[in-house]
Amino acid sequence: MILKRIGLKKAPTKEELLQKNVNSIGIVVTHLDRNGRVVRSNRFRTAGAGMPPDNMIGKTASAIFPPDDVNKFTAEEMEVINTGNPKFGIIGQYTSPVTGTSRMFRTDIIPRYDGNMHVIGATLFSLDITEQIEAEEALSESETRYRAVVEWSSDGIVAVSGDIVVFVNRKALEMFGYEKSRDLLGKRFQTYVHSKDTKRIWRGYHDMQSGLAEYPRFEFTGICSGGEEIEIEASSTVVYTGGQPTVLLFLRDITERKRSEQERAQLIAELQNALSQVKALSGLLPICSNCKKIRNDEGSWEQIESYITHRSEAAFSHGICPECTERLYPEFYRKHHDKSREPKP
Repeated sequence: MILKRIGLKKAPTKEELLQKNVNSIGIVVTHLDRNGRVVRSNRFRTAGAGMPPDNMIGKTASAIFPPDDVNKFTAEEMEVINTGNPKFGIIGQYTSPVTGTSRMFRTDIIPRYDGNMHVIGATLFSLDITEQIEAEEALSESETRYRAVVEWSSDGIVAVSGDIVVFVNRKALEMFGYEKSRDLLGKRFQTYVHSKDTKRIWRGYHDMQSGLAEYPRFEFTGICSGGEEIEIEASSTVVYTGGQPTVLLFLRDITERKRSEQERAQLIAELQNALSQVKALSGLLPICSNCKKIRNDEGSWEQIESYITHRSEAAFSHGICPECTERLYPEFYRKHHDKSREPKP
């Protein structure tokens, strides 16, 4: 009556229950006899081989899969059967004879015993790790590309955890004047910051690690291996590794830019000073109506030539005008004037 309710004509045998349980396992399970022939396999094995289970019974792996895939693996199976010693973690590739697709498996092989503890074969537990290997290879390629980008970046990159340098790229080593990573790794980052900036950088670093504030871009003075000072522009971000915060610093040497800015500021100041002097000369100048001296900013009177020479780039060349010549040197003036009025031949 109970069997009818659940749709069964008869109760399943122990063999059928065992096969059902084996088929429900998410790995390939294969039982071999002492000659390495398949005596039982679950559905995952038949799916991987691409053939019905009945076609696999009584066959060895070399009769199912290409020889290049199973020669080494068959030797492993027979060693377990002959010695009774299990083997674990065997990596192998299998190509389906039907579909032609290849899959990677990690297999454990354990001996099978009869009631008298005699080895009668082996059981294989194989896990399809194709996607895992592909993911690991993709991750490895991604890490290789990432490391190349980081190592050959034109900016220095430093990773700091708890104020300890845990990573440094080539450009950062060059920037601080070091040759080997070990010269910086494991050291306190504050060691390479000028004392005038230490408190500010440490406070910002602590705030970033604690998530209290962000400092996307800032500047500080760095100390190189030989004690030289360099001006650095930094941008930063926080990443988490194992739940612990790590501050990534992207550093750029702006020493030359700072020097150019200072030179430009000095030049602008000089030009502004010169321009202010020019503007003073273009303003209202207090001049004596008799001697023509000019009163300067200190209240003293000085010759007009001296006043203008000290406040501009002008220079004076002295001569004498015709009116002054006639007044001061009348004889010379008349002689020169009369001579100039004679008709030309």
